[in-house]
Amino acid sequence: MPRKGRVGSTPTSPTTAEGPGAAAPLYFAAMNNTISPAPRSSVKVRFELPAEQLTTALDEAVRHLARRTRIPGFRPGKAPRAVVERVVGAPAILDEALDHLVQRAYRDALIEHDLTPLTNADIDIEQAEEGKDVIFSATVQVRPEVELGDYTNFKFAPEIETIVLESGNGLGPFGAKGLGEPAMTPSIAAVANAVSNAVGARVTELPITAERVLAALRSTT
Repeated sequence: MPRKGRVGSTPTSPTTAEGPGAAAPLYFAAMNNTISPAPRSSVKVRFELPAEQLTTALDEAVRHLARRTRIPGFRPGKAPRAVVERVVGAPAILDEALDHLVQRAYRDALIEHDLTPLTNADIDIEQAEEGKDVIFSATVQVRPEVELGDYTNFKFAPEIETIVLESGNGLGPFGAKGLGEPAMTPSIAAVANAVSNAVGARVTELPITAERVLAALRSTT
């Protein structure tokens, strides 16, 4: 029966068996996975894991549950699988096994395909029965790929508007004759005269600075 769930997105180091005398790494047969694009900057990774991986994961799940569950007549972690199944139920063992198995496979795929997930993955388990291959898919959002266009050969030119200076008597401050006629580029002397007229004091030194304008104002008082 298909199952759905979510799994974290942080890759981890290879898993090792737990408990006294069980520090050796758990090696699994090679898994098959295929990746395809999904909507909204997501990818879908479909997994097919050999049946032996589920068998190994079930044995590991029994050890985990036996250590966490108080079972009369047995020390923690020492109860056999049949006893653990009677106490916690076979579905609980399968769920525990799938949780670890799916997370390991998913995180290995992130490293294999160099994926950077932005969210936790949505997990859809299609097949998970002892003695059969485990088939599931993981859909996760990733960073979108952005391709820049050929911006180096972009053809454009700035548009410069002509500024028209107008005055009430038809004469612009820099000598533009007639209303609406473009103003010519003013000379330095014309600029000095315009500033002098604006502040009401004669500015004779160039370049024109705020200090020199203030000095001209003070000389008139």
